[in-house]
Amino acid sequence: MAKHVDVTALANAKTEAEVDAAAAQLNAAIQQSEKSESKSAPAAQSKRLEFLDELRGLCILVMMFYHLCFILGYGAEGSAAHNMFDWMRETIQPVFAALFILVAGYCTRFSRDLKKRGLILTICALLITLATRVMLPIWDVELVVWFGILHFFAASKLFVAFGDKILKKIPAIVGVLLSLLLFNFTSTIRFGYFSLFNRWWQISLPESLYSHNALAWLGFHTNDFAAAQWDLVPLLPYLFLFLFGAFLSRLAMDNLPKICYRKNITPFGWLGRHSLILYLLHMPVMLGAIYLFNTWIA
Repeated sequence: MAKHVDVTALANAKTEAEVDAAAAQLNAAIQQSEKSESKSAPAAQSKRLEFLDELRGLCILVMMFYHLCFILGYGAEGSAAHNMFDWMRETIQPVFAALFILVAGYCTRFSRDLKKRGLILTICALLITLATRVMLPIWDVELVVWFGILHFFAASKLFVAFGDKILKKIPAIVGVLLSLLLFNFTSTIRFGYFSLFNRWWQISLPESLYSHNALAWLGFHTNDFAAAQWDLVPLLPYLFLFLFGAFLSRLAMDNLPKICYRKNITPFGWLGRHSLILYLLHMPVMLGAIYLFNTWIA
């Protein structure tokens, strides 16, 4: 229905001819208004945050290069690839990993079925663990991904899905501030304590938590746990970063600049929309290509 149609002409009509003419004009105006609304409604509903796809695409590209450096530099200390991997691990990799998690948290409100998505990611994550543990015997056991980024996303999405009723009761601004505070407070877990800004309210954690790797998925593991140097994304502190993104999306809603809805860097957008399949395939493709290259050289 039209939001507003001028019926003045119909109300002022006196003769039958004037009434017929005014009615025809009113009917045409209503039809025109309905057509305009029907055209604009799908456009509004189909608005996609292209910026998030592009940001996610950039993150997945950096991650693939990071893994390539690890593979090429594995067991070859001092090589260019090994040095690049070490440099990335200490500098840009944590930044892009955090950005990847933040974007994933922000996108939770766009998911139609978080439980289904979480279960699909759980299956994919378990397949990655199986592949790195059993199906790559030519590589050292240190390559095993016990709780990588997909494991983390699966657990986080299921956490949000099953805790949705409780999380919705928390005001967005409170959720943003609280999750950011808790992320900061638990970010020092690898050092054996919780602390705010690594300065205040320091709470030492029991050393027994760091004597085994059974709780590595939570953030507690031994110093020599190889997966921590390779691909470990524990729930603490990163679950709070994921929740920060989820609450931030509620706070921002649709009040974002128009540039966020435009395609700015199309290749990055494509990578972002296919990030799951790229994550699943990039390691087998890299390993297979290197194996074939080495075999051909030999």
